[in-house]
Amino acid sequence: MSPFSPHNLNWRLLLGLLLSAGCSSGAHLPADTGEAARFPIALLPSPQGDAVVVAGANFDRGFRAGALRVIDTKTDRWVAQAATEVPSFASGLAWLPGANPQGLVVSARENDALTLVDVQSGPNWRLDCGADPETGACDLAHTLGELNGEVTVGNDPMAVLFEPAPVGAAVPWLAHVIATTDGRVSLFGYDPAKKGKLAWTPLDALTLNAGLQHLRRSNLTGRVYVSDARLAVLHVYHTESGVGPDQPPVRLVLEPAIAIPASSPADYGRGLALSHDEATLYVSWRSPNA
Repeated sequence: MSPFSPHNLNWRLLLGLLLSAGCSSGAHLPADTGEAARFPIALLPSPQGDAVVVAGANFDRGFRAGALRVIDTKTDRWVAQAATEVPSFASGLAWLPGANPQGLVVSARENDALTLVDVQSGPNWRLDCGADPETGACDLAHTLGELNGEVTVGNDPMAVLFEPAPVGAAVPWLAHVIATTDGRVSLFGYDPAKKGKLAWTPLDALTLNAGLQHLRRSNLTGRVYVSDARLAVLHVYHTESGVGPDQPPVRLVLEPAIAIPASSPADYGRGLALSHDEATLYVSWRSPNA
């Protein structure tokens, strides 16, 4: 077997170390002032369908930060004024539910945090996370995670998902965050009536295994499904109201995982999508490619 085979453990370990080294600060590098999103890693359609927000991951460290850009779906062109810097190694995008004015959240591995972005949508698109003009770093009012020292979203957060909170809960929404390096699943209460990180209240957390990639919730089953790059399974859990004074008001309840056949001990789950009726879950699978 070639030493550079992706199945060679030593090579994979070296690659992981190189990727970890790439997550260090790049404040000394130039700003990305281009209209396009380099190394696009996540797409988010606007609720109106008139645009797609794109996160550029800056994987090659060519610039000091990643980028958030917008494509006009009517013209298939980048919207020049709709741009902001966000942390490098972005991983996921989600609209903040009920936010007025509109906003979205970006998960990123560079700073183990979520970036909250204020959005003014078309025809005069604007994106803002309070980025420092000298360093490109978003300000702490727009940052939720280890940078502000108040709450963790895990090591290398990958994706965020919102669902309506149970009837009687103190907040209208629940936010789920998964992190790939420590396998953490974090549950927050989210209140759009509050601003910035004050809208987020930590509720519960559980630890699965390293390798978590993406998550989807089916309204049909009430369950959340999580893909895994290191195990040939889908993790499954749901939320329910706490039943005792020593439990959070809403808690995470783990269910048996769903095993998926695999062709080799290598690389498995990635993106997830639900059918329109939410009765079928589609999983991007890499071993075998399917």
